[in-house]
Amino acid sequence: MIKRCFALRCTLFPLLMSFATLFLLAGCGANKPFVLMEDGYKIKPSSIAIVAGDNSEPAIKLAEVLTKEIKEKTAFRIMDQDDIRKRIPKYPMKIETTEPKDSSRPVWFVDSEKKKLDSIQGKLKVDYIFVIWAENLSVQSVQYYNGGGDTNYYMTVIGNLIEYPKGKTVSFTHIDEKETPHLYKLTIFKSNNYFVESMINDAVQRITEDIVTLITAQKG
Repeated sequence: MIKRCFALRCTLFPLLMSFATLFLLAGCGANKPFVLMEDGYKIKPSSIAIVAGDNSEPAIKLAEVLTKEIKEKTAFRIMDQDDIRKRIPKYPMKIETTEPKDSSRPVWFVDSEKKKLDSIQGKLKVDYIFVIWAENLSVQSVQYYNGGGDTNYYMTVIGNLIEYPKGKTVSFTHIDEKETPHLYKLTIFKSNNYFVESMINDAVQRITEDIVTLITAQKG
């Protein structure tokens, strides 16, 4: 069943449909795949776990793909998602988000959720937790007077890297993804899932590239 979603806060998969007007475009073009909270902070390529910020299918898929990419392209000792589930039977669980107090250095999770994240780290015994969310998942169809129209898919990826044992948030992620079906790309007849996965893969690539670039620069 197709549902209408006007709040642009949809995180269900299959995709919830949004037939909003043009001014309801999701995202503001702020793409910061992986940014340190403090200049000069050095990331140690040690142990890390990617934690889905909720139990929606996009968030779970995002964590799985990012885990694989980080494992292949960095020196981090990364914990597989199956191992996380073995140690935390209730994983994935919802980590509540909020509007950040400092939009230039956003901490996306509610203060009270820090205890939950600390508990997760205590079971995983890793040096870093990278908690990540796939939010504002929506599709917008716009009809024009000439009979034509466009369909656009949107998703916002946000995240924070937390260092332990300090329990300090050391980075943030904010990516506004958009996909548009095109006839010349032979994607016009693809399913909703195709475009969601495309946005996830693009976000993962951006995040990984930033991490690799940062670690390489720190070595130099």
